[in-house]
Order: sequence, then C-alpha cells, then structure tokens
Amino acid sequence: MSALGAVWDRTGHDLAACTCSHLLDLQSHLGPDGRDLVDGGACSVGRLSWHLLPEDDFDHQPWHDPESGLLLVADVQLDDPGAVAGRLGLGPAGAISDSRLVFEAWRQSGPDCLDYLSGRFAIIAWEPRIPRLVVVRDHLGLSPLFVRHLPDMTLVASLPQALARVPGLPPAGLDGTALVDRLALVTGSPGQTLFAGVERILQGHFAIITADGMRQQRWWRPEDLSPLRLRRGRDYADLARETFRQAVASAMRSRRPVATHLSAGLDSGGISAIAAELLRGTGGRLTAFTAVPAAASLLVAPTGRLANERDAAAATARHVGLIDQVATSGSGRDLMADMDAWAEACGEPFLNPTNLGWILAIGEAARGRGFGVMLTGALGNMLLTADGWIRLAEYARAGRPFAWAAAALPAIAIGQARLRPLVREYLVNWVVANRPGWRDTRVWNRLRRHVPPEQIFWNGLDREVARNAGIEAKLLRTWDHIGSGRSADATAMRIYSLSLTDPGLMSKGILALTGVDHRDPMADRRLAELCFRIPISQYLRRGQPRSLARRVLADLLPREVLDGRARGQQASDWPLQVRAALPRLRDEIESLSATPAIAPLLDATRFTDLLDRAEHADMAELRRISGPLQNGLLRNIFAARFARRALGGNS
Repeated sequence: MSALGAVWDRTGHDLAACTCSHLLDLQSHLGPDGRDLVDGGACSVGRLSWHLLPEDDFDHQPWHDPESGLLLVADVQLDDPGAVAGRLGLGPAGAISDSRLVFEAWRQSGPDCLDYLSGRFAIIAWEPRIPRLVVVRDHLGLSPLFVRHLPDMTLVASLPQALARVPGLPPAGLDGTALVDRLALVTGSPGQTLFAGVERILQGHFAIITADGMRQQRWWRPEDLSPLRLRRGRDYADLARETFRQAVASAMRSRRPVATHLSAGLDSGGISAIAAELLRGTGGRLTAFTAVPAAASLLVAPTGRLANERDAAAATARHVGLIDQVATSGSGRDLMADMDAWAEACGEPFLNPTNLGWILAIGEAARGRGFGVMLTGALGNMLLTADGWIRLAEYARAGRPFAWAAAALPAIAIGQARLRPLVREYLVNWVVANRPGWRDTRVWNRLRRHVPPEQIFWNGLDREVARNAGIEAKLLRTWDHIGSGRSADATAMRIYSLSLTDPGLMSKGILALTGVDHRDPMADRRLAELCFRIPISQYLRRGQPRSLARRVLADLLPREVLDGRARGQQASDWPLQVRAALPRLRDEIESLSATPAIAPLLDATRFTDLLDRAEHADMAELRRISGPLQNGLLRNIFAARFARRALGGNS
C-alpha cells in the first residue's frame, strides 16, 4: 500500500517531475518504506510505499509500458490476487505484487479491467498517446484519491492537503460553500472538499482528465446486478457465510500479525470468530481489542444502548475460545491534540471528535504489541448485518400497504417494534414518494416530529447563514433516509448511505497516526455484491431484524450476542473528555469569534451556553444535550478550527 502522486504539466516548462516530487514530500508520513518517481516528460507519476503485504517485496512502481508509453501507479490490496493472476496468465501470484497485476490488467483491457478487479485500490494511469490521465477509486472508496485541475496543470494525490499546499503553485484556499455544508453536515456538490478546486474522486468512480477538463463516471453499479433467487432461506445464509469467510481470509493477508476490533455487535464478533478459526490452523490465537469507557465516570448513552461493550465482547471471546481480549480506553487522552494531529495527517477534520480517542488508543495499543493490521466491521450495517427495516420503507413508498403489514406485524408481535412509530414512518414514506407537495404542510410537520432535526443535526450555524445557504433543504435531501427510506429501492438507499462517508481517508489517517492498517472484510467487493443481490426480505424475516446476519453467524457467536437487541454506544464517557478540554474549547470559541471569515457563520453564543451546561450537568441533563453538544458543538468547533488554521487567522 502507498500514497500516490501525479502531475500533468501542459505549460511546456517541464515542471511535472519537480511538482510531483513536492506532492510526495507533502505525503511523506504515509511512505516510510520507499519513494519512487518516474519522469514521463509532460506527466510524472510517483508513489510512497508502506510495506503491508508479503508481496510488497516485489512491488517496483511506477510501472511503465515502453510500447504504449503507459505509466501506472496503484495504491492497492486485491481481494483475490490468485484469481487475477490466473486470468492474466501470469502463474502463481505469490511472487507478483498487487500493483503489477493491476498494471497488466490495465495494459490488456484499460478501464474495462475494473469489471473483475476486487479489492481496495486507487489507480493513476497516464496514457500519452491520447493524451489523458485516468484516475480510479475502488467500489466503496477504501483508498482515497483527490484531483486538482488547473488550466495548465493537473495534480493527483492521495491526500487533499498535499494538493492545496504545493510549492510554486497558488495555494488552494478554503471553499466557503463547502465549509458551510460541512458545518451543517449536509451534502453539497459531489466530490467537494474544504479546499477550493480540490475534488474528491467518488467511490466506485473513475475520472477521465484531458486538456479540456475532467469528468467523473460511475463504474461500479450494484443496482444493475441480477437479483439472487434461491429455494430456501438457509441457502442464502450458507452462501453468505462462505463468502464472508473468504473476505476475512483475504483481509488477513499481511506481513505483520493481525488483530481485530471486538465490540458487542454482530459485525466485529463475526469477523473475530472467523479470524480466530483461521488462526487455529496455524496454531495461533487471536488478539481482539475492545474499547471500554473509564471505570469511574459518567456514562452517557441513549436509552436501549450499551454504555459499556466489554461484557458482550468478552462473551464472544469465551464462546470462540481462541481469543485473547484486550480492553483499551481512550479516556484521559488530549482531545484537542488528537483532533489537530488528525487534521494535519488527513487534510480534513474528524467528524465525531469523541470517538477519535478510543480509535487511536486501540491503534496505539495494537502497535505496541507488534500488530500491523486491525480488522473492523465498520461498514457492515449497510451490507451483511443490515437490519432490513428499509424493507418497510420500500413497501410504503411503493404504496403496498398489505405487503408492508405482512412484514411489520410479525416484528410487532415479537417485540422488535411498536405499532405507532411504524405507522408514522409508513405515512412519512408514502408522502415522500407520492405527495411531495404535502411536505410544506402542518400534517407533514406533525409526522416528522419523531425525528426533530434540531435535536439530531443541530449544526451550530448562524440562522441567517443557514437560511441563505439553503441548509434546511439540503438537510432533508441528505438525511431523509434516517428513520425513513430515501427511496422505494432498498439497494439505492444502501448505496446512498455508503456514499456519505470516506472510509479511505479514515484508514489513511489511522495508519499515519498509529502505524496500524485498518481493513474491513465487510467491504469486500464479492461480499458487498452478494449482499446487494440477496432480497431485502432475507434481512428482515419473520419480524426479526438482521435476520440474515443472525443465521450466518448462528454457530459462531454466543446466544446473548446473537439475540441482543441493544447496540453498543462507543465513547459513552465523553463528558470526561469534554470537561477536561473545557478551558481550551472556550479559548477556541474566542479565537473563532475573532476570525473575520468564520465568526459570522457560527452561533458562538449557543456554543458557550452548551459548554456551561456540560460543565455542571447531571446525568439527565447530559443525555438531553448529548446530540447538540457532540453532533453540533464539538464537530463544528473542530471543523471551524481547521478552517481558521488553514486561513492563518486572516479573512
């Protein structure tokens, strides 16, 4: 794996190699094991290497085809390199790097090779005969890639801040619209970043860049996959279980020992159980890290959520029998220092500040014990462990009340849901799909009361700024799938939900700060596509949400975890972090209020009021202000702090 850089210089001044070298310098924290650059004249490409796979010993990028002039670099880990090598007629894959396989596939088929490449990857290909740059991102964006397209030069890199700070080029200033959207946690223009002119390559997309401009195009379209039709429900579970095992085995390909993150959930529990079984064959045991809150602290979690996941995770470890559980706490970490380190490493502020501490604590603990890879299940909720409630939204929006009742009533009968909220959600979904004009009426507002945006997504923006930026409309467009389906198509809704995050940048940040590579077997393309092909009725079956995952994992996890209804709440000791950081948070609000370009955007008075309430609040009050404080105040203080530092304090 590596960080990438490429520069296409159209000025005729031979600036490509020098500028590409600067790009690599600005990403050096992602390349401790080597640096390579090829000067291709008008276009130069380079990479920084971090040896994480056994085959990285054979990775000699950038790859060059003398006949066509093709230059290619790739940040890649394939799910099944043996299958790709066999398809290309290259023999055993063990002595061939994953990037070489991508190069040979591209040389034979160009972008059409994406039809059979499965894994996490970012690819940069320079095709001088056309001429054009083609840049590609994998199906779920598990490797990051960004582009800055100028009139006479195009730059590509793995990190956005590298493109914004290149010596010799005008710095990319902050994008004011993107900043307001980020503060409100809404989606604006696809691919926008906080840096003006720096564009994110979207997951499952490739971009073709010519002298005339750049256009992005989707290459991964799971909605076009043919639905899977099997005779019995058991057959779906058997196929999913085998594919899941393959995904975990692929993610464990590493030159350093592999650990897992183990919580109370089905995702991490299933991954840990399978990883332990795979290690059994080599006489090894699995080490699994569990994030736990401070022992003596205020633990704040919503009703029905587990404030401490230690016991449920321990039950999984005991049941499997080959897992050594390590409890790790993020309590006591410096919230401000962690957030600043993250912003500098990634070029973007971290979305959920109170979660960063335990994530980094686990990574540092794993590195201290000699581990180089951490398996997680972060994306499972939209894939294998999806709860299936979108099935009800699908029926409601399609106007199928009898099908809706047939799926909803069994869930009510076994206590998995209550009638009134489900009926309300049915009406919300039906209105969205069939009577959009009703969304401005009093009836609509009464229906939507069960998901008040002010409580969940208070954005900290000045109200006039929010009104002028059209935030209310963007809020509905971005988050309409919360509590109600975004569309009448369950597949489309899940694809949309997955597009709201950037897992590639997340994994690079953790790698840079902890030295541990985060991998998610749930995101394996083979498994993801199977999950989209399986009918949504298999996920919510006989009233049981997560039915598919429960059947897949039935022989792997203990009954209390399989049947558990309460989900874990990470960072439930967040009041400790906030109270420890209070003086510096207050100082930051003052600094933001004194920054002309930022002060008019924020409701700083409410920021201060919330901090005052948090300082002395009891448990009940902390629960009441948890959403606005974590989702609004903390997230936006650090987003605005990132902007202030990028501005250098100037307007």
